[in-house]
Amino acid sequence: MKENESLDFVYSGEPRIVANLRPPSSQDRLRTRPDVSVRLLVAEAIIELDVPPDLRESYAKVEASHEGEEARVQRQQLEPFERKVFGELTDRLRSTVSVFRWVMGYVEDPVDPLTFLGYAYSHDGLDWNDVVPRIGSLIVSFSYGVPFSLKGRPTICSDVVELVSKKMEEPLGHQLFREAWSLKKVSLRSALVIGFAAGEVGFMQFLEHRHLKPVPDRASWYDLVKRRLSDKRVPRPMLGNKLVRPPERFLRSLKRCAELRNQVVHDGSVRLDRVEVEGLLKAIDEFLWALDAYSRHGWAIQHVLRWQDWLE
Repeated sequence: MKENESLDFVYSGEPRIVANLRPPSSQDRLRTRPDVSVRLLVAEAIIELDVPPDLRESYAKVEASHEGEEARVQRQQLEPFERKVFGELTDRLRSTVSVFRWVMGYVEDPVDPLTFLGYAYSHDGLDWNDVVPRIGSLIVSFSYGVPFSLKGRPTICSDVVELVSKKMEEPLGHQLFREAWSLKKVSLRSALVIGFAAGEVGFMQFLEHRHLKPVPDRASWYDLVKRRLSDKRVPRPMLGNKLVRPPERFLRSLKRCAELRNQVVHDGSVRLDRVEVEGLLKAIDEFLWALDAYSRHGWAIQHVLRWQDWLE
């Protein structure tokens, strides 16, 4: 995102919710100084709704007294309503951020990139009253070096809104892969085992969603992927007049990943090469994006295009 650029994710309906991602400003009170390797975005969300008549008087008394016993009593009466509203708002904001980084392909991020939380309300959208001492909005950290910028992604907001509105979440395979990638400099064995699990979970969920059962015999991981992605019941995505299909180079990497993973699990003393493990993790990454493309997420094709040999 460019300086001063923001993204608005508009969820129509009742109640109307607007989530926003923007660069931090001087008014945002961040607790820590941003690390040079991390880009911080402020995530905010606004919900528009009518306050029940019986609670309007309580808000008026809180704003008039600010402190003291009367304010405390009224605040207790407002707490159940605010807990429900702010809970819904927080869930929608977290879902938006999660789906946004899935669609954008952000894998360098922390497993949970969200920190700091504050709530406020307003009667006119201009003057805001803090519900708790405000230390900032939800702060989202994204690492530098992500594979795509927002350039060429004019539909990013509508893509995210559509997915969140359908209650879709970032697939577990992608979540596990992000965890595996974060461990590659700490523990190659953990990174490899979790990375392999990410591919396995992603593939099994893909089969489930496509109403396909795993091959009943003891097929190898290599054969299972090759067979199922060639199944005529699985429509293969296209880019122009070219089909997306798993290349042999990729299938060999999956086979090697399975071999090493089994050695690690059954013989913990196996020595791993960092370059090879990172290469195998990247193969899992491309596999997960290919599964998204096979699942008819059109935007996932842009990620698959990083590996031209997926096209025939």
